[in-house]
Amino acid sequence: MIRGAGFDELDARTLYRILRLRAEVFVVEQDCPYLDPDGRDAEPGTLHLWVDPDPGAPTVAAALRVVVEPDGSRRIGRVVTAPDHRRAGVHPGGRGVPRGRHRPRADAPPTVSEPTPERRRAGGAERTHGVRL
Repeated sequence: MIRGAGFDELDARTLYRILRLRAEVFVVEQDCPYLDPDGRDAEPGTLHLWVDPDPGAPTVAAALRVVVEPDGSRRIGRVVTAPDHRRAGVHPGGRGVPRGRHRPRADAPPTVSEPTPERRRAGGAERTHGVRL
């Protein structure tokens, strides 16, 4: 199930699970030691989204945050997926979709999983996604 909340709406256990997953992936797995909690998580307007595959045994399989920039635009960041949940696929119904079986229409607007063509050509590590919020 895909869930979402502002910082003040997150319960302590969910916030802990999100921050722990980010540390496991960004700091330990990717060896990028930096201060992950940068203050933007708690900014007004920041939205946290996470995937909880089993509400009976709450966990965070994947997460991201959407922050509001000073110009009013929104930026998706801190996109992370737990290693044991990668390549399973998730769709709005919350069930896994085998990789390669779900393809957006050619005329569909970009989604969070599709980098913009400019970023794809640039090949940068940071990917900006063309999500319309």
